[in-house]
Amino acid sequence: MLTDNEIVLGGYRYEDLQMLRIIENRTDLNRKQKDLGFPRPVKTGKSQAWFPKSEVHAWLRLRAALRDVPAQSVESRAPCSVYSGKPRSIAARARKSKVKVSGQFTNRTIP
Repeated sequence: MLTDNEIVLGGYRYEDLQMLRIIENRTDLNRKQKDLGFPRPVKTGKSQAWFPKSEVHAWLRLRAALRDVPAQSVESRAPCSVYSGKPRSIAARARKSKVKVSGQFTNRTIP
């Protein structure tokens, strides 16, 4: 819940966020809210929204802190599989498929 001090600090409208180049467009805003935790707006009317400055600035500080964290080296990462899914057996690789050859179907082994 917002405190009185946070409300006094003010907020941003959608156009303000665009002007400050925090967001590009509505799609960018939605992606940042969904994937990156950008603050949700306070609805002030049927089609009006207000983003508290304190929340937007806290989000920007968090993003800056994440930027300063060193990247994980390749050696320290957990091993991962090159491909996902079940390994294919020799029988699965050598399955037969019907192929049309000069008007007739014939069986052919697929490698």
